[in-house]
Amino acid sequence: MSVRLSAEASPCYLPSVIRRVTDRDAELFRRELAGFVPPDPFDVHAHLYTVPGLNVTAELSVEDAGAELGVEAYRESVRSWMGDACPRDGLFFGLPISANIDVVGENRFVGEQVARHEGSRALKLIRPTDDPAAVEAALQTGHFCGFKVYHTLAASASPPETPASIIANFQKSAIMLAEGTYGAAIGAFL
Repeated sequence: MSVRLSAEASPCYLPSVIRRVTDRDAELFRRELAGFVPPDPFDVHAHLYTVPGLNVTAELSVEDAGAELGVEAYRESVRSWMGDACPRDGLFFGLPISANIDVVGENRFVGEQVARHEGSRALKLIRPTDDPAAVEAALQTGHFCGFKVYHTLAASASPPETPASIIANFQKSAIMLAEGTYGAAIGAFL
């Protein structure tokens, strides 16, 4: 199998490339971290996605081409090194590896996955150019409790001039910004 990717993304998200957990990894968790993990933890940052929805320019193996990494794949992966301490629930959102992803499709996938898990919630991926009223309306239904803006979803390398106007419309939603995306622009706002 060969995977050739364009410069737009690393292959680390492909099921065939994801590094499998070793006994050494599990031992490291047990020895250094297990005592720190509270009972019934909640994962506040986890990505769910479909490989087709990422729209990468790549030659993919059969295993990767139609892969969907949902809540069960997440749990299987995390359980492989955390064992019984694996979170049952979490805050999930898509994987914004480039501006080319199918944001609508990936949000739909995440929403469908989270709807099956009562204690979990989702953040909607949005583009900086999305209409705030449409985003707010979409947050009124389903398990989406907020949104996450990523610079990788912007059409240009520069963030828009008015992110605070978007944020002002979402007083009751969780808002996550990728590090460095809009920090200077919203510092006073938060």
